[in-house]
Amino acid sequence: MFTHDQPDAQSKHFTNPNGAHDINAADKFENLLSDTFADGKTVAEDDAIEQAAWETFVRQHPNITAYFHGNSNWNEFYVWSGPQRSVSLHTFRVDSPMKGKFSEGDERRLSYHVATIDTSAMTMTVRERLWNTASWGDMATVSLRPLAMARSHGLE
Repeated sequence: MFTHDQPDAQSKHFTNPNGAHDINAADKFENLLSDTFADGKTVAEDDAIEQAAWETFVRQHPNITAYFHGNSNWNEFYVWSGPQRSVSLHTFRVDSPMKGKFSEGDERRLSYHVATIDTSAMTMTVRERLWNTASWGDMATVSLRPLAMARSHGLE
């Protein structure tokens, strides 16, 4: 999956649950996501209902094995487990040349991801490439097999 928001999205990015569901200075919702915010009426509320729903969706669709996002921008490879800790979604946060947490003030820290897929082994390797250098950063290789299939092939 390639998205803007991280799996635990910011509440303000959901569609405004109030009144005309519009973007306004009082409510502070940005309506970036099509789902109407279900956890309350303010952006101060956590997105617990939405995270639980996303976790259920990922659990029901084991072919979703990797998740790439921006929004809060820096290089990071991590596993999102969901609020109930029932999934293991390989997640890749990518930097931004305009608003990177670390690279905004120092362009030498800017990086991007290069992903390669081995169709025989059913794996994907994601590597961080540091911008404007010949250097590589972090690297992770993940299985593209749904967990049930990986278990049956001894690849967990």
